[in-house]
Formats: sequence, C-alpha cells, structure tokens
Amino acid sequence: MAVIHTKPPARHVIVAGILLLGWLLGTAYGFWWFQFKDLRPFSRVSANKNTFFDGERLRVHLERALVKNKAVLSSDDNSTTTLVHFWDPACACSRFNELHVRQLIVEYQKRGIRFLVLARADAFSDRATLQTKARAIFGDVEVMLTSDVGLNKNIPSSPAAIILDSKQQLAYFGPYSEGAVCSIGTGKFVERILDGVLAGNNPQFINTLAYGCFCDWQKHG
Repeated sequence: MAVIHTKPPARHVIVAGILLLGWLLGTAYGFWWFQFKDLRPFSRVSANKNTFFDGERLRVHLERALVKNKAVLSSDDNSTTTLVHFWDPACACSRFNELHVRQLIVEYQKRGIRFLVLARADAFSDRATLQTKARAIFGDVEVMLTSDVGLNKNIPSSPAAIILDSKQQLAYFGPYSEGAVCSIGTGKFVERILDGVLAGNNPQFINTLAYGCFCDWQKHG
C-alpha cells in the first residue's frame, strides 16, 4: 500500500515560523536583559563630569566610622593596610564579583592585608543573617553594616572597594574590574593597587569612570 505524504497547509508553516521567531527573539531579549541590564558607568556623576567625586571626604568619613565602631570589629588595629569591600546582597552584579573577592582574601590575607566587608543594610536587613551570609560567602573576614558607619550617601555603586594604607591614607577607591560580569579576567585594579601598597607605593587612585556591571548603591533593585 503506497504511503501518501502531504505537505502541511501553508498557514501552519507560517504560524510555526512566527512562533519560532518569537521564541528566538524572546530568548535573545532575555539573555540581553540578564547580561547587560546593569551595565553602566561606576559613577554616573563623574561620567557626566558634573561633579568631581570627593575621595578624600569618603576616606575621612570611613576612617572616623571605623574608629567610632571599634567595638563592632574583632580587631582595632589601624596600623595595617585595609581593604573595605562594599557588598550589596540585593545587587545582581554581586554574584559575579564574589569569587574574585574570595580569591583576593585568600591571596592577600596571608600577606598582611586586613579585609572588611561592609554590607549594605536597609530596614529589612537582619544583622545576624547578613553577617552569617557574608562570612559564608567571603570566609574569615570582619563584617560591618552600613547602618553602623553611615556611609550610604558617599558610595556611587557596588561592587566596590576602598583601600587604606598602613597610615590610613586613601590608596584606591573604585570597582574591582569592568565589563559585563566584572570578573577576574576583566581587569585587576585592586590587585595592582595592593601590590603597589605592599611595595611601599601609594598611588591614591580614584577610579570612577570604569564601565561594567554595577548597581546604584542608593537605588539597587
């Protein structure tokens, strides 16, 4: 018995093509939205050149906050180089940056660098939960909340780092790297500064023009 092959109606082919095209466009948009929605200058203010970012004011504010909140810290030693990691757990870009920070901690803690995670807290943040989560991600580090130090108005974006040398002078402020995922392979801003400071050189570098995956420290979401 002969088998007769019939072609599907043309309208079915058209409908199937439209559905396939819609799926492809939706997938492409979803990928774009997921990967690139948070791409922006680290500091929009500096990028627009309307206002110069005041790194010295940030340094002074942070130093005073650390001195004021010694009771929160496990160590009150201000004679060592300190890296403060600005961590917003609600920022989608943070997940790309966490491995980078962990590797820095592993490499530079044994070289005498002190690490402090400054967690962005809001009215819904529980101190114990944030501290437990931060230590689970970053390891054996000191953890403070922004509510402890009052720095919310001084930070443009996260993930970010500030490095203070052994004399508590600003050595660096800015992102860890740049690009769509701000990972280890897209810049080594912090590593270069730490190596320089350990060698006795303080570049006092404020890096606010980098472009990558950043969240507004004031209006994350």
